[in-house]
Parts: sequence; C-alpha cells; structure tokens
Amino acid sequence: MASILADIAQRHRSRQNGETSETLYYELMARYFKRIQDALKEGRPVVAYNGFVPPELFYALDIVPMQMESASNGTVATLKIHDEVLALSQDVGRWLDICSSRRIESVMLAQGWIPRPSAIVWGNNSCDPNAKAGYLIKYHYGVPGFFLDRSFRANKKDRQYYAGELGELVHFLEGLTDNTMDRDRLRQVIENAWKMAQLHREICDLQGAVPCPMSNRQGSQVVAIGSMFSGTEEGVNYLQMVRGELQSSVKKKVGFAYREKHRLIGLFHAPTYVLKIMDWMEREQGAVIVAEPFSSHWGEWEVVPNDLLGSLAAKCFAIPNSRQLHGPAHEAAIPDAVGDALKYKADGAIYWANVSCPQCVSLIRLLTDALQKKAGIPTLVLHMDTMDPSSASHEEIKANIEDFMERLSKRKQQPG
Repeated sequence: MASILADIAQRHRSRQNGETSETLYYELMARYFKRIQDALKEGRPVVAYNGFVPPELFYALDIVPMQMESASNGTVATLKIHDEVLALSQDVGRWLDICSSRRIESVMLAQGWIPRPSAIVWGNNSCDPNAKAGYLIKYHYGVPGFFLDRSFRANKKDRQYYAGELGELVHFLEGLTDNTMDRDRLRQVIENAWKMAQLHREICDLQGAVPCPMSNRQGSQVVAIGSMFSGTEEGVNYLQMVRGELQSSVKKKVGFAYREKHRLIGLFHAPTYVLKIMDWMEREQGAVIVAEPFSSHWGEWEVVPNDLLGSLAAKCFAIPNSRQLHGPAHEAAIPDAVGDALKYKADGAIYWANVSCPQCVSLIRLLTDALQKKAGIPTLVLHMDTMDPSSASHEEIKANIEDFMERLSKRKQQPG
C-alpha cells in the first residue's frame, strides 16, 4: 500500500513539475502506511482506532496509529478491488444491509489483510456499527482494547465526562507502552490540532470563491489528512500549502474548472469507486463543488493550557462530521447546508445518499426541502453506496448527473 501511494505521488510530482498539495497528499498517505509497516517490523506499538477517536493522544505518546477505515477502505479504494472484497462479505456473515465500510473491514480482518495491532481503541461517537466494530477486532486478534464512551450532546457536563474518558485512555495507552504522557508534548499536539481546524475553516471559505479554485476531489483529501494527521506538524504544513494555493488562485481569479457553469453543494461523500466522475464534472460539465457542509463546519473550541484533555474533548465534539451526525438536524445539518448554498451562490446540490447508512438517508427529505424552500435550489439525490459498486453503476450515476446539469442549465435560462 505504501509503495503504491509513493508511486502515485511520484507520478504527480513528475507531471506537475514539482511539489503541490496533491503530491504532498499522496506522499503523506504513503508515509502513514510506511510507518505502520516499519513499526510492525521493529516490534514497536501500533494501535488501531476508528474514525472519531482522537489520534492526538497516540502522537503525543509516540504510538503509531492505524485508522481502521483508512487501512481497510483506503486499501480497497486505492487498489480498486471493491467488488472482489465485498463478494466475500457474506462468507464472513456480513449481509447487504450492513454498512459497506464495515463489511469491507470484516473481510479484511477475516482474510488477515489488516496487520495485527498492539491494541484497538474504538467508541460510539458516530454510528452503531462503529460501536460494535472494535469488539470484532479485539476478539479476532486477541489484543487488548479500550471502548471510548461519548455522550450524545455537547454541553459542559458531557464534555467533562468525555475528558475523563480520554484520561482513562491515556492510562490504558501508558500501560500498553510503558511510555508516560509528557504534558508539553501533549500541549503542542493539541495546539497543532487547533491550528489545523482554523486552516480547514479558511480552506472551506476559499473553496466557495467565484470562480471555485478547488478541485472536486480535494475536499475529501483535506478531510483525510485532517483526520489522520491531526495534531502533527505534517498536517499543519499540508493544510498551509493547500490554503496558499487557493489564496493564489483566488487572488488571480482563476477557477479550477476550465469553464465554471454550475456551482454545487456536495452532501455526504461521493462513492470512492467513481471518483473520476468528479473530474468529469469539472472538465465536461463545468460543475464545481463549492461547499461540503457535512465536513467543513467546525464547532467552537479552544486550547485551555490548564485543561488539555478538556480541550481535546471539546475538539472531538466540534469536528464537522461529528456535529452533523449527532444532530439534531435543525441545529447543524440544515442551517449549515442552507447557509452554504446562500453564501457561496450555489445553483444546486448533489446528495450522495449512501443507502447502507441510516444517518445519511434519514436526512434526505429534511435537507432537500430546506434547500428548496430556504435557498431556492434543487437537489439531485443519488441512491448509491459509498463503497459498493453494485448499488449504482458508473454509467447510471453519470447519466443522472448529466440530466441534472441539463435541468440546471434550463433553469438558468428561464426569466426571473
């Protein structure tokens, strides 16, 4: 995996005649998996964790983290083996109504394609499958595990409770590694995470400029690095490079698409198996994603030097996807989407409706109605599965987008 990503980075570097943020993205991803490989060879601790567990504690304790979604889904997407892996999912007792991400993870475990970690840390911080997935890894590999319990709401009492949970996690990790948490190191890591959150805010605002300076793919790349490298100097440097490139394009009034025709809001995540459609949208349709509200709206948080774990707990509640997925919809999902549509002059929205995610599909009517009534824009709802190509073919998705683009063009031609 690391060598494949390194080759991709080298091709980008050669084609673009130097380092760009896209090149650096693939270099960092290659570095991430190379560190896991090296640590396993050298007998150093590698701790697996799921998406919303804060990696800052691993970095502060000099533990190599392995995000399970990236280790399983990232491998499948990079190698383009979605069909082959998902075909095995029923053999390991995972049925079609289960989240495809977790089906893939189960197959990767059953086949021994995910390396054995030193421990697993997981929680109930986004969805039910997340809360169960860690047990599967813990018992499959026979490794120690820690369940990180998180409250539903984000009030002061709940943040204090979660800070206590993070403190217990620190003790667990110290016992696992014989390392002791260095307060200064933890403070620097959390300060880096705060810098990354501010940079992400700036990047998302620049994305909405007219014309849009950002590729349709880059939003997901920014989120991936922001999640996997949170608290690191590498993460800060990457986001600074992205921001600099976008600032330069905005100053020159240069858009990423050759000719910008349709400005779109992207809701949830595009399927990993048809990312080339995102390129086609820019190139052939002049359709650009100017905002992705489910991954761009941070809640408020700050670094309090005498309460570092409390600061980290506040950050965990403020993460965009966390705010959106925990709801209620009228507090985050709806106002964020409508606000972006109005602020960034969107012509329409694309709702990547992941049919295996109840949280995703439960919001369809609420969001589409709100965008039509409050922002005056239509929404294309694409029923698909983020990781499963059998849910909707490349041709079907492309045809639906083409039809929507034609409708948007006709709509613009109407008087008034």
